[in-house]
Amino acid sequence: MELRAKRIGGGSFIALEYTWAFEGKAQDGLLLISREAEKKRWRAAWLDSWHMRSTLMDCVGELASAGEEAVDVLGEYEVVDQPSWGWRTRVELRDQTLVLSMWNVSPAGAQELAVESLLVRV
Repeated sequence: MELRAKRIGGGSFIALEYTWAFEGKAQDGLLLISREAEKKRWRAAWLDSWHMRSTLMDCVGELASAGEEAVDVLGEYEVVDQPSWGWRTRVELRDQTLVLSMWNVSPAGAQELAVESLLVRV
């Protein structure tokens, strides 16, 4: 996985653009993040060529306690003939490593790690 992070919208947003491959086929995605301090929450929009195809996922999460800057948001997606499932995304900086983690969340609330990428600056 390769990821490029940049501030956009006058610095109010962070765009995480990434590329990856599944079964030898190139994929790409974007996670657009905003920190809504007045509402004490993170907002994110996520799209991915393999996971979402033509749909944009709206995600939201509470701001962490003072001193923690990790982004932790939850969105949901439809499953035919079932209740919607959740998709949790967490972005955090551990030392000099950016950790991107994603979990599938069942309608009952059980979380299963689906993606964990440890990214370092090169």
